[in-house]
Amino acid sequence: MDAYCSDCRKSTEVVFDHSAGDMVCSECGLVLESHSIDETSEWRTFANESGDNDPVRVGGPNNPLLSDGGLSTVISKPNGTTSDFLTSSLGRWQNRGSNADRSLILAFKAIGVMSDRLGLVATIKDRANEIYKKVEDQKSSRGRNQDAILAACLYIACRQEDKPRTVKEICSVANGATKKEIGRAKEYIVKQLELELGQSVEMGTIHAGDFMRRFCSNLGMTNQAVKAAQEAVKKSEEFDIRRSPISIAAAVIYIVTQLSDEKKPVKDVSLATGVAEGTIRNSFKDLYPHLSKIIPNWYAQGEERRAQLPEGYEERIKGRGIIERDWAPQLEILAHPSTGGFMSHCGWNSCMESISMGVPIAAWPMHSDQPRNSQLVSKVLKTGLTVRHWEHRDELVASEIVENAVRTLMASPEGDEMRKRASELSIAVKQSVMDGEGYGANHRRVIVIYDSMMSWVVEDVPAIPNAECYRFNSISAFHTFSCIWESRGKPLQAGTEIFKDISSNEKCATPELWELWSKQNSLEGKISSGELYNSSRVIEGLYLDLVAKEINGLSLWDIGPFNPLLLTEQNKDSNIRNKTLDWLDKQEPDSVIYVSFGTSTSLSNEEIEQLAIGLEKSLQKFIWVLRDADKGDVFAGEERRARLPEGYEERTKGRGIIVRDWAPQLEILAHPSTGGFMSHCGWNSCMESISMGVPIAAWPMHSDQPRNSQLVTKFLKIGLNLRYGARQDELVTSEIVENAVRTLMASPEGGEMRKRASELSVAVKQSVMDGEDNKGFDCDNFK
Repeated sequence: MDAYCSDCRKSTEVVFDHSAGDMVCSECGLVLESHSIDETSEWRTFANESGDNDPVRVGGPNNPLLSDGGLSTVISKPNGTTSDFLTSSLGRWQNRGSNADRSLILAFKAIGVMSDRLGLVATIKDRANEIYKKVEDQKSSRGRNQDAILAACLYIACRQEDKPRTVKEICSVANGATKKEIGRAKEYIVKQLELELGQSVEMGTIHAGDFMRRFCSNLGMTNQAVKAAQEAVKKSEEFDIRRSPISIAAAVIYIVTQLSDEKKPVKDVSLATGVAEGTIRNSFKDLYPHLSKIIPNWYAQGEERRAQLPEGYEERIKGRGIIERDWAPQLEILAHPSTGGFMSHCGWNSCMESISMGVPIAAWPMHSDQPRNSQLVSKVLKTGLTVRHWEHRDELVASEIVENAVRTLMASPEGDEMRKRASELSIAVKQSVMDGEGYGANHRRVIVIYDSMMSWVVEDVPAIPNAECYRFNSISAFHTFSCIWESRGKPLQAGTEIFKDISSNEKCATPELWELWSKQNSLEGKISSGELYNSSRVIEGLYLDLVAKEINGLSLWDIGPFNPLLLTEQNKDSNIRNKTLDWLDKQEPDSVIYVSFGTSTSLSNEEIEQLAIGLEKSLQKFIWVLRDADKGDVFAGEERRARLPEGYEERTKGRGIIVRDWAPQLEILAHPSTGGFMSHCGWNSCMESISMGVPIAAWPMHSDQPRNSQLVTKFLKIGLNLRYGARQDELVTSEIVENAVRTLMASPEGGEMRKRASELSVAVKQSVMDGEDNKGFDCDNFK
């Protein structure tokens, strides 16, 4: 084939480059035509990458099992001919492979099984296979839970293909891998892929609408309800609702079902969506203020839900009554001079609005606090009457009862008296607010102390003339200042030397939680008059002073420790005394390590196994709080029994106790036989351990815990680290546990830590007894 070459400036022979699909000049090599494809039966119209509209090769998608990622040849099984022996030999030779290849095939098969059980399309399965192959090539996943790795690959593939599944759905087919294990595996895989690619891995954005059709199908909702739910969840994205997409989807479905004839209880919605009942209820509360704008009008006002009135009713009452089938401005109606009565369910907000506007009530209570509210209105305040008496709640409220109640309230001397009392009460309420009586005008100052995570609750308090807000911080001043220091660009100043190699806060909380903290902190300068810390200057005086310099002249008080410092022995001979304390009584001083990770933290099965082996090999005495209801995901409501190595409790009998229920932590720490505490380093646990003079083996998990562990180990030097923030994704092995326990409990180094912890405990107790720790707290200012 000849063609004109612009470089050679003549007609020249053209060669087809099969590897690139290009037409090339045979003399100079110029590509005359690129991507020339033979569009015969082998040409395919799709590419390896989704969204790629430029198919430049033939055949099927890349096969990660083949070295060149291309097509393969399959030698069929013998068919009974004379060439059986040769065919069998060739087949065995072709199917030979290394252990790594066989492991890869098994992994792909497992991914395929999980995909099929979830009904996922082939492209997602192929994507998951590719991700797993990339991770496996780096040979860094050994020792990790392979079921969790495979499940995490599938989760990432779903996200990247814009067909997300919830972690709980993935978990349901993951052969026992927990949500926490899958979550950690996902973080590990993303990290490995980013190292390989040298850039961040795109995961795709999750929207609540991604789950709607599947969740609705699980509930068996009608097409009309499904359509309404999809429209509602799309509309919800316009509002700042601080909930996960999955939670919003579940709440919207619950709302839509409540508006239908086939109402679904929250339990059914929870089972269909995998979202905890409490989360659905809380998400519903967040959505509630926006319902009129979220729920489609055509659905909210549909004929199937339209209240049925007697035939010709609206025509007969025309000019005398109005039927409002949409939202009504209740407060404005109650405040209008023409309004003389209010038939109400007696929800407390409605009662307060009616009382404020001087309108008497015809009470028709339905549930909750409403029956008691109706009695307050009718019997105590005497500004109303009862239409439905609660003792007759199962009886129908007849039309005669309604007629008599309305006539009495609106057209009788008795009703006029109620109206008069309601009017007088309204005037008194308004006057009390104007005079400030309702806000503690009899006091010189009203002090409101609020939690640092709930600043929004007290936004309006500064508007009260004699009121002040003080923020209570449940975290350490060390953690607070380290975050301030980072936000200031890490300036060099006294006290910051310890932060030189401080672990990153990046993975200590979800992005949503960081955003919430940021928004909470933005309110502080407007509402807070000072800050309170559950701490002591003996423990972190330097960092309390550093924080005080950063809060724009606001006052700061350290008012800890909150836990009792001196425990009595009143229960020693009592039947209710915990059996662990009886066991401790028989042990030598400082010989037992107490192991507990709090109520909002749990370990994976791998971590539990490694911890168990490490404790056993350390040959030290221990009390290990390992709840029967230890949760795989403490926020998802999933419970599992923690598994221990076979025969473990029998082998450690007499040397260790496994507590599978609540344990009296403070009493255990205060016991003279307790010589160490393996802890997640939640701040309350740190304060309790310091107060009782017990050194800490720090195993931080999330939130402020990594920074607390650094305060304990580097600044106070009363503990050691098992898990470092920089290596948070790595498994804490039994060897690490064994060495840490031996060091803390049976080494001169551990003895020094115990000595420093004891001295610090004495100083803390002495400061509280002497009142030194509160010398800056001028109580007279609060009288």
